[in-house]
Amino acid sequence: MTFGKVTSDGGIVYKQRLARYKNGMLRFRFGPQFGAVERKFFLGLEAGFEYSYVFRNGCEFVITQKNNVNFLHGDTFRNGLLLGMKIPF
Repeated sequence: MTFGKVTSDGGIVYKQRLARYKNGMLRFRFGPQFGAVERKFFLGLEAGFEYSYVFRNGCEFVITQKNNVNFLHGDTFRNGLLLGMKIPF
C-alpha cells in the first residue's frame, strides 16, 4: 500500500506588488526552490500569483497560485492552488 511521496522543500520568494485595493493586494511571486523527494535532491524555480484580502477584524484570506519548474528530478513541472486564513493573535 502506497500513501504518496514524502517531500520536503524550501526556498526564498520575492513578492512584487502588482495592484493594491482598499482591503486587498495582488502580488507576483518569484524565486529559487530546493528540496528532496524520496532521498533524491532537486533544484527549481517558483513563480505565481498571490491575492490577499484583510477583513475588519484583522483576519486575512489568501489565495496563492504556484508554478514550479524542477531540475535534477523526475517531477519536472508542478502547479497548485493554496487557500488559507491568517488569524492574528
